[in-house]
Amino acid sequence: MTPSCKSSRNGFSLLEAMAALTIMVAALMLAVGGFMFMQKNQLQQITQDEVDLETHRAVARLQHEMRLSSLSEMVFYPSTAKKYTAISFPIAHTDEEGNFPLNSEGKIDWNATVVYHAHGTGDQLKLLRTKFAQRDNTLSTSERQNQLDKVVIDGHGSGAPNGENATTSILFERVFNWEIVPQGSSYDGYSSLSKLDRKASLGSFNLTPGLHTLKLTTTGKDSRSSGYTMGFDTLRISSAGLHREAEAQPSSSSSTFNIVEDPSGMSSGDHRLIIEAQESGKSVSLNFYNDRWEDTNFNLSGATKSNTTVGAIDTSYTPSDFTLKLVGNTTNWSAKAQSWDGNLTDDTGGGGRNCQLSDFYKGVIVRVLLRGQDMEAKGLTVNPFDHDSAGCKIAFRSSALSPSGKDLLILRAYIDTCASTNITPHTQGNPRQITFNSGSGGCLVANGSTLWSDPIDFPLSWEKSYAVTFWIANGVGEYIYPYLWQDTNLVTSTYLIPHTEANTTHLTAANWSSSSITNLPYIVAVDRVYATYAKEGIYTSPPVDTLMEKPEFESVDWTEDTPTGTQIEIRVRSGSTPDMADAKDWSAVNPVPSPGSLTSISYARYLQYQVLLKSSAKGIDTPKLRNISFQWPGETRAANIGGIFVNGPGYGQFEATIDDQPLASPLRISLELQQSVKGFNNTTEIITSESTFELNPRNNGR
Repeated sequence: MTPSCKSSRNGFSLLEAMAALTIMVAALMLAVGGFMFMQKNQLQQITQDEVDLETHRAVARLQHEMRLSSLSEMVFYPSTAKKYTAISFPIAHTDEEGNFPLNSEGKIDWNATVVYHAHGTGDQLKLLRTKFAQRDNTLSTSERQNQLDKVVIDGHGSGAPNGENATTSILFERVFNWEIVPQGSSYDGYSSLSKLDRKASLGSFNLTPGLHTLKLTTTGKDSRSSGYTMGFDTLRISSAGLHREAEAQPSSSSSTFNIVEDPSGMSSGDHRLIIEAQESGKSVSLNFYNDRWEDTNFNLSGATKSNTTVGAIDTSYTPSDFTLKLVGNTTNWSAKAQSWDGNLTDDTGGGGRNCQLSDFYKGVIVRVLLRGQDMEAKGLTVNPFDHDSAGCKIAFRSSALSPSGKDLLILRAYIDTCASTNITPHTQGNPRQITFNSGSGGCLVANGSTLWSDPIDFPLSWEKSYAVTFWIANGVGEYIYPYLWQDTNLVTSTYLIPHTEANTTHLTAANWSSSSITNLPYIVAVDRVYATYAKEGIYTSPPVDTLMEKPEFESVDWTEDTPTGTQIEIRVRSGSTPDMADAKDWSAVNPVPSPGSLTSISYARYLQYQVLLKSSAKGIDTPKLRNISFQWPGETRAANIGGIFVNGPGYGQFEATIDDQPLASPLRISLELQQSVKGFNNTTEIITSESTFELNPRNNGR
């Protein structure tokens, strides 16, 4: 039997023990490192969550307070920068139903001012909220800016205007960056159909008083558009929100520049400003004054007219233009219209019939009634005079019977005002002779023709009725053939005194009471009455709101045409209420002697003007007012820039600047919070939380 060899080991060798220890230490170090890493990550995540929550709370608070404020009432710091670091705005507390309190003018009664501003440096930087618990609504925009500047510099409001009502609280204290940026605005004029965008907006701009330049630059076009054209009907570039005709603004352009007449009549002044750009980068610059009211079309709602009209566009000007002028210079009455004998759609005379009675009108004196509004009030079917006039001309018409030579010879003719609103031949006894051919007392109206009288210095009123009296020659077979219009309702229109009794006294006599007078349901020979211009007329504009309590009106300017003998008087007044209740009566307002200074007018919120136009002798000529404008230093405020823009298939995209500064639409607010934490390997890491949002305050204060 062979004996066995057996080895015996108790525990690990030194080498094994050292290896095991090394493994255990390494594992422990890994565990500790992992734990430390997890701790660092957890701390960073907690810090991130805290910073995110703080950012969210700050943004939510800003949005909540600012969204119900008014952009036009906001003030920014620094005022000359493109990006702001502080903002002041009004707030108002709503009632239980969510309604804002209103003042006596129907505007929001802002009862507090809130300022968000930064103060301090580094990790001592704070975002502060200063509240003026009782807003001083008497502060001007410049005073409001001074208030904001003081708050930002001091870090509190106690030393600012209205400082006794100021309290400042800390929203957070940490390193942060924030910006309040007014967004630039662009506009796309493309449309598959030609149309006007009547609510075009380019954004808002903090307009200051005085001269500015609006620059419009093409930036591109829709892929469907055939061009880069820009088009404008009106522009709203005013602290008071007043529109101006785009084509009337002083301008310069790097592209083809046209003032185009609008045949559709949709444009407010029947013209548009068209810039025919061929590519991006082309611009037009329009110079404007803040603030200014321009009236070029005289069609504002609420205007009143008496014997004045705008009428069709006046093509005697280049470019053609609307003008304010006196009514008149047109047919004011016609036999056809009064009698309803003939085609009433034709206002150049006509209708009626030829006289077939060879001797019926021989040597008679005829008195024709031209019925006006006073007789219409009696229930008669008449077409009265259209308007007043300072003078008139009268057309007489003869029959068109063959053979020729059967004419109408009028020996004398007169016009007078009817004495009664009833149908009678009586007049007031103030006749005016009608002459022909530059002063002749009588006339020969050739067979089948119409002859107009000379202008007569005899005013007409649309409210009154008139009588034309004339003596027909006592011819035999000739000179006695007037044209006739039969009254549809057989109402008496003409009275005749037979040749056996006719004498010159009947031509001017007020009272016709002879038993031999014949009544006829015909209008005899008197074809039409042409009215010259009204003797005078008045146009009164509606009051215009300047949105300022005491605007310092600087000047008034207007363009007029005043032919010899005509006159225009401009009167201007102001008042503190829309109904002008506290304004001077027009009778107490003196005319402005000439375009220029407005030193005589009081400084009140609402502005109104009145125009008195006077015609020349006999109403031959009328003055014309082409435009009128008023200028004053507008209040500094965020004005909504826009207007009525032209859209169409060939229109492009453009952006706007004022004084080379972008417009705001809306506000963009960026907020970035930072917090430093210890990272792995004892390094310092920065935790950031960033939020950017756009804000468009909903209220305009009214």
